[in-house]
Order: sequence, then structure tokens, then C-alpha cells
Amino acid sequence: MHHIASIKCQNRASHKFPSFLNKGQPVSKVARHKVYESTRTHHTRANVRKKMDYLEQENRLLQEEMAAMQAKMDEMTEKMKTMEQAQTLPPPPPD
Repeated sequence: MHHIASIKCQNRASHKFPSFLNKGQPVSKVARHKVYESTRTHHTRANVRKKMDYLEQENRLLQEEMAAMQAKMDEMTEKMKTMEQAQTLPPPPPD
């Protein structure tokens, strides 16, 4: 029995820790507390209201993006029309 205990002590003594752990600070070996995350969504009035608020907000943002895109498309259409008109103008007569 004495022999086994001395082997264990030798193993502990020979074990090298990384240098960043040897600064006199104790190493925590306690597992971190896991935060409970629900795997099921309950359909309460509050949760339904939150979901509807989120969807309405997302819908407003999408409508604003669509309006901005529509304005850009109208602007590009006008530019293309002016470019087409500039290309179809007859060349000036030679003097």
C-alpha cells in the first residue's frame, strides 16, 4: 500500500500546469451553473402578444425597405428613359 501512495504523490508532483495557471491563483474545478432554457413555447396571451408585436415590427421594417426599393427603382427607370432618349436623338446636321 505504501508503494501505491508514493506513486500517486510522484504523479502529482510530476504533473506540469500551464504557465498562466501558476500565478498563485486557485483553479476553480466547479462546473458552471447551466441556465435553464425552455424547450417548449407556451401559448399564453403574453407570449402570443410578444410574438405579434415582433411580427408587426418586422412587417413595418419590411414595408419601409420595400418603399425605399420602390423609390430607387423609379429613379433608375427615369435614368434609363433619359439615356434611351439621348441615344435615339438624331445626330446634329454637319455645318
